Amino acid sequence: MQVGKPVEEIVDDQRGKRRKDDSSEIEFKKEKKIYATTDFKIGLEVAFGRLCLSKDQFIYKHHGIITNICDCTNQFEIVELTANDTPGVFSAAISSRNMRPKIMKQFIPFDEPDLFCYDYKHLSFSNEIIKERTELVFRTFSQSGLQYNLKTFNCEHLASYCTTGVAFSKQIPIVEINKDATETLDKM
Repeated sequence: MQVGKPVEEIVDDQRGKRRKDDSSEIEFKKEKKIYATTDFKIGLEVAFGRLCLSKDQFIYKHHGIITNICDCTNQFEIVELTANDTPGVFSAAISSRNMRPKIMKQFIPFDEPDLFCYDYKHLSFSNEIIKERTELVFRTFSQSGLQYNLKTFNCEHLASYCTTGVAFSKQIPIVEINKDATETLDKM
C-alpha cells in the first residue's frame, strides 16, 4: 500500500471523473455540527465525536454515510467501517497496526449527541450518487482485500471515498490520499 502520497486527484464532476490538482483542494471539506433533523440527507457524510476533550473537541470522530432515514422511528441508517474483533472503540482508534475491517449498517437515533456533517463544496458527488457508491462498496467491500489501519485506511477514508472518489482522512496530521485504496475501490 502506497502511503504518503499527496492528494493528486479530486472529483471533477458528477460522473466521477478525476482531474489532477494540488492538495489544497482537499481543504474544501468543511465540518458543521448537526442540531436539527432537517440537516439529515441520504448520502450525507456524518461523524460522531468520540472521547470529548472540550465542547465540540474530540480525540477523534467516527465517520459514516447516511443511507436511510426513518422518520417513524426517529433514526437514520449509516454505512460505516470499523476494525473487527476489537475489545473497545478506543483500542481501534489508537492502534496503528493493520486490522481486519468490518463494514456494516447501523441505525442511529436522531438525537445522537456530538453529531457532525461535512460539506465538500464542488468536490462531492450528488447525494444520490453518494448513496449508490456507498451501497456498492457495502456489498462488495469484503472482496477488496483492504485492511483497517488508523493512519492508512480508516472510517473517514471510506466515507471520503464514497463522497468524492478519493480515500483520505483529515484526522491524520498530514492529509494524504491512500492512492492504492482509491484504486482498489475504483475497481470494485
